[in-house]
Amino acid sequence: MVLQRWQTVYLLISVIAMALAAAFPPLRVAQPVVELGGAVLVARVLAAAIAVFLLVTITKFKNLKMQQMLCSVGVLLMLAEIAVVAGGYFMAVVEPRFTMTAPLPVLALACTLMAKSRIQKDYKIIHDCDRLR
Repeated sequence: MVLQRWQTVYLLISVIAMALAAAFPPLRVAQPVVELGGAVLVARVLAAAIAVFLLVTITKFKNLKMQQMLCSVGVLLMLAEIAVVAGGYFMAVVEPRFTMTAPLPVLALACTLMAKSRIQKDYKIIHDCDRLR
């Protein structure tokens, strides 16, 4: 793995954030008897899948176009994760509370978007150097 590139650092921050979001539930209720439905479980499974997907994206550093496309897919998956958490919040029967891990998908989304922009800059630099040859 190449850790000297900024996009790798940003993607690694996204992987850590999504792994933490998968490990801990994003919503909690005051009465543990009441269930939040499948939203919390779906959110945790989706967060784990996104973390693995972003880890695979880090390993594709030799193919910048592929890495950029995988970042775009990761962004869409993170938007789905945010929608599932928000849907679980608004569809709950009782008033749930967000935990400390609820904003982690938003942090991962921002880091993935920054990584995508850095990949675009690297691709442009490489493409310009090839054109000058």
